[in-house]
Amino acid sequence: MNFNELLDEDYRYKWHVLQILELKRESFLTVGSLMDIVGLSRYRTEKYLNEIVIDASVNHIDIEVNIEPDGEVQSKGLSNLVLKNIRLYYLENSVCYKIFKEIFFGTSNIDSLVDKVFISRSKVYEKVKIINRMLTEANIKIKNNKLLGEELYIRGIFLSLYMDFYSGIKLPFNSELKKEIGRVKHIFAVNEDISFTKTQEFRFSIFVGISIIRSGNSSRLKPVPVTIQEKDLNPYFSSLSTKINTDIKKEIELILFFIESEKIISVSKWNFTNTSISKDVDKVSDYFFKSLSKIIDLNQIKNINKVRSEFNRINLKWFYFHFKDTTFIKDNKFGYLQEVYPEYDLFIRNFLSQDWIEQHFYSEEEKIKIYYDYLFLLTLFIPIEMMEKKIYICIDFSHGEIYNQFIQNSIRSFRDLNVIFERKLTSNTDIYISDFIMGQLNCIQIIWKNPPGPNEWKEFGNQIVCLKKGSHSE
Repeated sequence: MNFNELLDEDYRYKWHVLQILELKRESFLTVGSLMDIVGLSRYRTEKYLNEIVIDASVNHIDIEVNIEPDGEVQSKGLSNLVLKNIRLYYLENSVCYKIFKEIFFGTSNIDSLVDKVFISRSKVYEKVKIINRMLTEANIKIKNNKLLGEELYIRGIFLSLYMDFYSGIKLPFNSELKKEIGRVKHIFAVNEDISFTKTQEFRFSIFVGISIIRSGNSSRLKPVPVTIQEKDLNPYFSSLSTKINTDIKKEIELILFFIESEKIISVSKWNFTNTSISKDVDKVSDYFFKSLSKIIDLNQIKNINKVRSEFNRINLKWFYFHFKDTTFIKDNKFGYLQEVYPEYDLFIRNFLSQDWIEQHFYSEEEKIKIYYDYLFLLTLFIPIEMMEKKIYICIDFSHGEIYNQFIQNSIRSFRDLNVIFERKLTSNTDIYISDFIMGQLNCIQIIWKNPPGPNEWKEFGNQIVCLKKGSHSE
């Protein structure tokens, strides 16, 4: 889901221009090439470049964007932090977002919408059509100025939207709601002995804020897939000074399940319930570890039960919430992680490509997200020597043994290589590194300067990647 569709057209183009400027800030960029990239006329391109500086100034951000006589665009002061602040400014001033937010917060009367957003009725209907196009993939739509669809997905969209745009800058709620969030946060922190990190605290606050806003729709929530005992719920009813009722009980259960699925609490406190989701998680987990046992000995993995527990937590989170997160959603098949961990990558991709597993994911982005969660889990708990090919390296410089050991230590700093060092050439040797040319060898020969420079290390890295893929470059 592309949340940038909520930006007004001018803001959307300016955001695109900003991204290009930040990306190319160390490169030569002309107005002409910028026009080609964003597909705009010279007039609009130059107009947006000037307005971006003004937009930054309004937000007390000091940047420079200048067009030189030769057409080169030069910028100063741009960073990811600056871009996030300006992008949030664009969101909060975009009409589509204002309408979407008002409807989410419960403004269902068309006249109230017109008054709050300061546009005509016809413009409201026009913008709602744009929002509905964005919501199509989540099977959610706005009808009669109300959000219709799976309640969890509606909440999940706003959680992801707020995490993406607000990114810890500030909470997207008024002071009264922020005060209530603070009270709820304190109650959960005390009862569950939680010490939040800053990102956990922000995500939790967003989740709780959304829960308070949408609590009138609790009846539409799916039951959480864990059993939470009455004794675990009673302290919350007491602290919240409220009577036990089904809606509040569901909201408390949902928050408790959220903090477990997000690993805000480190130890799992609750057991699976007999729901279709928990059955699916069991089935996927059994098949995953059965498949993994065909390539490695699971008995040699320390804390294998912890690995299973973490795997189940990941699946429970995604099978239940189906968040629309915007990080790690691009399928970078040839990226750094895939080059360093090719066997992990291959195993996970083969596992996720099966039809009966794919049906659990509601979008390709969701599938990519869980791919990375699996990858991080396996690389954390399963030693690389159990999964990846051993690479045998013989280091033999004319400077002597101490220098050879120095180079070995330098290579060891690359933690994920699974390297075996050899003192002499053997039939196992994959790479021979030296400052001497040894004629024809039955392995890769790398000739380095003394000491090796950036180009030599780059060549070494390329050859390692090729070996991991099962080939090598000449």
